[in-house]
Amino acid sequence: MNIWQKIFTLTNEGPHKLLIILGIKIRMKRKGYKTEQMLKEIQKDVATLKALTVYSTDITKLKPAVGVLASIQNINARILAEVDRVCKENNLTYWLSFGSLLGAVRHKGYIPWDDDIDVVMIRKDYDRFIEIFKKSTTNPHYTAELYSHPEGIFNLLKVYDNRNRNSLFVDIFPCDFYYKENMPYEEKVALTNKLKELHSKEKRKTFNPENGVAAHHNYYRELTKKIIFDNYQKDNTSKPMILLGGEYYHWHFESWFFDWDEIFPLSEIEFCGRMFPCPNQTNKVLHLIYRDYMAMPERLRCHSDYKKFGSEEIIKLEEIENDK
Repeated sequence: MNIWQKIFTLTNEGPHKLLIILGIKIRMKRKGYKTEQMLKEIQKDVATLKALTVYSTDITKLKPAVGVLASIQNINARILAEVDRVCKENNLTYWLSFGSLLGAVRHKGYIPWDDDIDVVMIRKDYDRFIEIFKKSTTNPHYTAELYSHPEGIFNLLKVYDNRNRNSLFVDIFPCDFYYKENMPYEEKVALTNKLKELHSKEKRKTFNPENGVAAHHNYYRELTKKIIFDNYQKDNTSKPMILLGGEYYHWHFESWFFDWDEIFPLSEIEFCGRMFPCPNQTNKVLHLIYRDYMAMPERLRCHSDYKKFGSEEIIKLEEIENDK
């Protein structure tokens, strides 16, 4: 305690300020107290309304998107259809995942406020997809490319419609095989945390365009190999674990490992009027990723900045949508 604290102290006591000078107590009305209390009550009411929305809304009954967002969804669904065609014609293995799988289960299409499409592809097919897609696509506006976020946390493959690369694309994430059966969930979480550490702010490598996007992807692939794959005893099994590729980091769920039987054999699910591959145990996979995936989320998130589109961008988007 310094000398000034011995002479006087000033503290808040509910609606008053308590000033103590040499042991003498003086109470004064505190300005803003009523406002503080009103704000606290409003915050409680907002929290109550949010809880009611989360737990009492039948999310499957929400209306689909309209306007610009619907146009983006329709165009991206066409890109997915082309990805699907190329994969089936070339025997490439992929499946709907994350928000797209969630939307397929709940809405037979997009989550109403979502705008992108997520699929997972096994590594050997992921590594040759770009070249295969280049040779196989029939749409001159589509290209498949590796992508790295400037901060290094998003490293994946994208199929773009080059007429609007910021909003029109399908995301493709790699997965690896980890040859071990019956791995306890706690071990899956522990190994996942090791991968997450690679992308911590202290260890994250920012993307350097001069080195090339492939080199940046390989940097994380090699780290994953060193940390996850170089120090384990392979089981003699035909059913390895499915591990989401370590190049990407933005998943906040606990484990990036899935049991073989949770994914394979692949099934099919409806998405925007067409059937696409999906995990064998869709319900379990979605619970592992989102937990209570049938509940209304507390925060609605869209990837595109479509609300900032100007008139020319909107007109161009409509032209793309009408270009069959």
